[in-house]
Order: sequence, then structure tokens, then C-alpha cells
Amino acid sequence: MAGRLPQGSTLLLDDDHYYMGGVLAEKLRKEDIEVTLVTPEAKASFYTTKTEEHVRIQGRLIELGVTLELNTGLDSWEDGEAILECAYTGRTRSLEAPSLVLVTSREPQDALYRELVDRVDITRIGDCLAPSTIAAAVYSGHRFAREFEEPTHEGPPFKRERIGPCD
Repeated sequence: MAGRLPQGSTLLLDDDHYYMGGVLAEKLRKEDIEVTLVTPEAKASFYTTKTEEHVRIQGRLIELGVTLELNTGLDSWEDGEAILECAYTGRTRSLEAPSLVLVTSREPQDALYRELVDRVDITRIGDCLAPSTIAAAVYSGHRFAREFEEPTHEGPPFKRERIGPCD
């Protein structure tokens, strides 16, 4: 958000489904901004059901007064009006939303890599290669350090299949 908060009632589209949509909705509510979190999933921050964080996250959003529009997509937004679409029926309805925050695809931040790649031997890791979770970025750095100056290889750096029944 580059230090700027949305003005007025805000529709937050969470099409990422991990923690970021919930975090941003919480941040905005704590700034006294009315927030409607829209997601095509059946739960807010749906992926967190796999990390056992979901009950705490969705409960916190409800306690803070975030309006949850579940099983709902954003068809369009123009001049402060959102057209929401039911994920099951395709029926649409209008919602006033002067501000819109999109939590959607993540793009690699690789400008420095592209600037240096022709001049030095450089390897992309972490969010420069593929944006992901904080844990995945830390693991990427850890793995790079462990494998530093090791011979390169094709495929996974471990044996996946057994050769025979006694291996």
C-alpha cells in the first residue's frame, strides 16, 4: 500500500487465499476503515485451514467487524461500485465500495537480478525466483547456503525411487 491507506469503505478481494488477505483486512479495520473481504472460497484465508490457523484468523476478522462475502467473486469495479458474483449460481449484485484492494497473483521482484545477470554469475532464490510464504523464502536461502559450491545436478537433489525391494 506504499504508506497510503484506502479512503472510505473498502472492498478487499482475496484471490490469494493464504494469510495476506486476512492480514490486510485486519490492518484496515484497526485503522477504522470499513472492510468487506470478498473471496470465492468458503472461508476467509482458506489455505490457512491446512496450517491450522484458520479458526483464529476468521474469528479475529469477525470480532473486528470485517464483513465476509464468502463464495463470492468480483465481476467488476467501477466508480466506487462493485459487482459481486456468486461462485455457485453466477448471480450478480451491486455493492458500494469507494476503495478497492486486490490480493491476487504475486510477481517476482527480480529487477536487481535482471540488471546483474549479464555481468556476474548470479543465482535467483526466494521471492526473486517465485514469490511464496516467508517460510519458503527462508528455506530457499537455507538450501542455497547448504548447496553452495556443490556440483549442479538435474532434477531433485535426492533419490525418490527404490531400485530393488531391499534398498
